[in-house]
Amino acid sequence: IAGGLVISNYDEGPLEKIKVFVSTHPVPDGRSIEAAEMMMTALSGLSRDDVFIYLLSGGSSSLLEKPILPLTLHNLQEMSNMLIQGGLTIEEMNVVRKHLSLVKGGKLARLTEARGVVLVISDVIGDDLETIGSAPLYYDRSTFHDAFAILSRDGLWDALPLSIRSLLEQGLAGDL
Repeated sequence: IAGGLVISNYDEGPLEKIKVFVSTHPVPDGRSIEAAEMMMTALSGLSRDDVFIYLLSGGSSSLLEKPILPLTLHNLQEMSNMLIQGGLTIEEMNVVRKHLSLVKGGKLARLTEARGVVLVISDVIGDDLETIGSAPLYYDRSTFHDAFAILSRDGLWDALPLSIRSLLEQGLAGDL
């Protein structure tokens, strides 16, 4: 093992050659962004000859977050609370989250040429790989139209922060 990074919502103490970083769940905070930046740096620093092992578990949607600019952490926190209180399923919440993030919906995988293995611990009924942890290393078939339909159907669209609506509208128009 050349090195590693563990991102969790609890601290198991130091590990040899592996950095442990404590993030947060179920609503992202500054640690979530810092965790995403560390993971982005770690994966983008791997070469084509490197091999990584990524353990993906439920909760990663909050533990690892990097909003698309100009979104702010505060915008995502507001939205996360709305989605949780709005009674959406985890599948629905993660469709929305994937369209507002630089690491979800397979975007994290695009940062490396290294080969890897993803080990998945599912907390999702049916074990849908597009849903677990918002799929940072797995492709995403959902669209901005899907996110809009979910938010509109559940009456959340008008309550969203303007910056989030604006970004989703850019996606709906094909500008993202």
